[in-house]
Amino acid sequence: MARMCDEIVESLHSQSFDHGTPVSSTPVTPIPLDWNVTPYISEAILKADEAGKALLNSQAMGYLLTNYGKAAIKKFGVSPDSWTQMIIQLAYYRLVGPHKPGGTYEAATTRKYLKGRTETIRVVTLESEAWLKAMHDPSVDAETRRRLLVEAAMMHIKDAREAGNAQGIDRHLLGSCQIC
Repeated sequence: MARMCDEIVESLHSQSFDHGTPVSSTPVTPIPLDWNVTPYISEAILKADEAGKALLNSQAMGYLLTNYGKAAIKKFGVSPDSWTQMIIQLAYYRLVGPHKPGGTYEAATTRKYLKGRTETIRVVTLESEAWLKAMHDPSVDAETRRRLLVEAAMMHIKDAREAGNAQGIDRHLLGSCQIC
C-alpha cells in the first residue's frame, strides 16, 4: 500500500500527469441512496454482527517480553528477521505438530525495480525443518541445535535476497499459470 500511495502521489505531482478537464466550481449536491432492507437482510446483518463479535471475543493474544533484543540476536549470529521467522515456525510446530509445516507469507521488497512488484520469501525450507526436528529431539545437543538454527536463518536470508532481486519462485510460478 505504501508503494502504491508513493506512486500515485509522485504521478499527481509530475508536470506530465494529465489531470483532465478542470471540474466546474459548482459542487454537485449529493443524492441520498435509499436502501430496501428487508427483514431477511436485517436478520442476516444481525447474524453476521453476532458471528463477528463471537470471533473477536474468542481471540486471545499474549506476548513474552524477553530480556534480549536485536543486538543480542545479531550477536548470536542471525538476523532479527530470520530469528522471528524461525520462532514463528517453532511456535507453529509446537502447536500443530510435525505433520504440517507452518507456511507463512513474508513479503519481499522489490522496490528497487521500476514500478516494483511483490515477491514472497519462503520461510519453510529443508534447513528450517531440520532445526525444528532437532528442537524436539532430546538426543540432539544444544550446539547442534544452534548450528541448525544458524543454517536455517542463513537460508532464510539467502531466499530473502533472491526474492528481493526478483529471483524468488512464487511470481515465476504465478506467471506461468496465467498462460495455462
